Amino acid sequence: MSDGGWVALGAAIGTAGSILTTFLNAYLTRDKPDPYEAAAKKLLKEMLEKGGKWKPLTGLMSVIGASEQDTKELLLLVGARASERNPELWGLLTRNPLPDWNKMREPE
Repeated sequence: MSDGGWVALGAAIGTAGSILTTFLNAYLTRDKPDPYEAAAKKLLKEMLEKGGKWKPLTGLMSVIGASEQDTKELLLLVGARASERNPELWGLLTRNPLPDWNKMREPE
């Protein structure tokens, strides 16, 4: 093999190694599902599906043992929203749909 052939072969091996290393690194460092998060989301959704349409944020936080910010993030992930009149109350969008803003008129 000529010198140019060895250079091309070395470049190809180096490129393949680099690509393989990148994929292997991405595979090994990918985020694995957090079992706590899955359990907390399941519990929040179950709580919001039963009883009254709105639940107080403090009660939801207490049940899953999470901070206010973490609880709000989990609530959004399960399809919940805060009340427009009282941001301390949360409910599922399926039980508390947003009003049709197109039908509402601005006050004159």
